[in-house]
Amino acid sequence: MAVEQFANLAETTLASGYTSGGSSISVASASGFPTSGVFRVRLGNAGKTIYRVDSVSGTTFTGGAEFNDANANAGETVKIVASRQVAERWIQTPTGSEVFGAAGVSGADRWGPIHKVVYPVSASFAWGNQGGAAIDTTFGFTRLTCPSTGTNVRRRGMSAPGTPYQVDAVIQYKDSGSSSRYGGLFFRESSTGKLHLFQCLSTNNQFQVVNFTNDSTFSSNPANATLEGSILGSLAPFWIRIRDNGTNLFFTASRDGLYYLTELSVGRTSFMAGGPDEIGFFGNVDGSAGQFEEDIFDWLVS
Repeated sequence: MAVEQFANLAETTLASGYTSGGSSISVASASGFPTSGVFRVRLGNAGKTIYRVDSVSGTTFTGGAEFNDANANAGETVKIVASRQVAERWIQTPTGSEVFGAAGVSGADRWGPIHKVVYPVSASFAWGNQGGAAIDTTFGFTRLTCPSTGTNVRRRGMSAPGTPYQVDAVIQYKDSGSSSRYGGLFFRESSTGKLHLFQCLSTNNQFQVVNFTNDSTFSSNPANATLEGSILGSLAPFWIRIRDNGTNLFFTASRDGLYYLTELSVGRTSFMAGGPDEIGFFGNVDGSAGQFEEDIFDWLVS
């Protein structure tokens, strides 16, 4: 069946009578109605017939009765409507923490998974250590491209809100066949330039908290965790979260956005003088491993 069509307040009358079971109706005017099917109209007869229109040719609507089929006289009204059958064709937005949308008769079918995302707003971010890095927002989400110019954290950041807060993102690596190309989320202390990086090594499913004293200088790797299942990276998006409760910094990851691995954590001043005041996403090519690209599908600060 074709895509459902809609129009606001489309109304006319029958140009000639309709006999129950008929495959078309003739209307006085098709103005204001969709020019092609599928859409539904209600006839002004005593039976209150719901008629499904599958195609339009001039003032002839071809289709068939869908509910309360009954005869109708010339001059009776024809009004566009949204019927039960219309609603049951749609995939409804999941509610709560569900990731499957309901559809079908009485909402019995499930489709998905479907994840709500909030695209990063490019104007909300500023470059840090851009170098030859670039972003592309052609398709709504953000693609970050990092050149192969040695170890350098190419980042897009913003001021952190007051604690407590958390940042949720969905990220996918376009090319992640090397353990020397990675990206993710960061905390940064602007006064010292120190960074906590939370990144995925797709070659072994390992998530790391890595400390940099500046954008090009590695300091330490205080925490690691492995996400169960097959290798991530270019194969599938992953969900990643950082959180600051005013005392500690927390780092979690998930492959489905529902079940997160055990949180990694560090004291917010264990490496930084006073704690982070910037947040954002980054990419990094360690050494000369080749250009790296990642897609940021979702960015939500709460």
